[in-house]
Amino acid sequence: MSIKSAFQANTRPINSSRRIFIQGLVAGGVMAALGLNPAEAATINGRRQPPSLRGTEFDLVIDERPVNFTGQPRTAMTINGSIPGPTLRWREGDVVTLRVTNRLKVSTSLHWHG
Repeated sequence: MSIKSAFQANTRPINSSRRIFIQGLVAGGVMAALGLNPAEAATINGRRQPPSLRGTEFDLVIDERPVNFTGQPRTAMTINGSIPGPTLRWREGDVVTLRVTNRLKVSTSLHWHG
């Protein structure tokens, strides 16, 4: 049996109604999370967006905040009080200063996208 046929034998298409249900859960969780700090989240087409910060100097605070997405209270990591954290915008070629304060009880890291 080849590797290709072994993978094919164990795959099956995802039921589209299940996919829609899961997408709804994820979208609902994100929207609920952004509701933690509505003053910092803008509304675009009825959806909350993370705050957008512009410039060349940024202060980011990593902290914990109570959340309740499923009916069970939990603690979530936030950046500047929001989930997801802010979008940082600057121009190509700028020298940027990022000051990150970790208020968690443990070490952590950020995954930068760009």
